Amino acid sequence: MYFNDIIDGIVNGFRLTNRRQSDIKNVEVDNYKSATDIACKHLVERQILEEIAEGRYVITQYKPNIISALGAILKTR
Repeated sequence: MYFNDIIDGIVNGFRLTNRRQSDIKNVEVDNYKSATDIACKHLVERQILEEIAEGRYVITQYKPNIISALGAILKTR
């Protein structure tokens, strides 16, 4: 890999496949029940809002090609 390829990958993301973007089919899975369970739902929603505020999640008008499931595990302190 050349230096410019590495910089491009950092800026624009690395390709994980040799397939063209147009050949990739949409993938969407349901969230795990733990993410919507009454005991965790408010914590999951708060975490999502924090991720958005920190710029790690973005709100988009277009549905992405891959949507990963959310799950939650309560931690005891």
